[in-house]
Amino acid sequence: VSNPSPELEPRLYGSDPITEGFGCAKTVRNDNSSRMGKFTALNFDPSARIQGASLNTYLLEKTRVTQCGPGERSYHCFYALLRGASPALLKQLRLPSAEPSAYAYLAGGHTGESG
Repeated sequence: VSNPSPELEPRLYGSDPITEGFGCAKTVRNDNSSRMGKFTALNFDPSARIQGASLNTYLLEKTRVTQCGPGERSYHCFYALLRGASPALLKQLRLPSAEPSAYAYLAGGHTGESG
């Protein structure tokens, strides 16, 4: 991102929940375990105002991409999509059900609400 404007800082702060949803999941020990690392480089002007930023991500646990362990959940974004999607959106995305247990990828772990 490089567009020095009053909206830049709020946009940067607002991106964190998005990256968290795609990079965190419930484990046996932690309800919000990070599955990816993030490094955000901020560019400042001489008066210390943010002028731009770049976000680099990297996967920490590759095995969790393909399966969930007993008592664990997959990435939060999958459950949020299923919970919040309208029937029309589910149909558009060709998702047959709003229930996590209907999907082999999600059914291997705990499919209830996160703690």
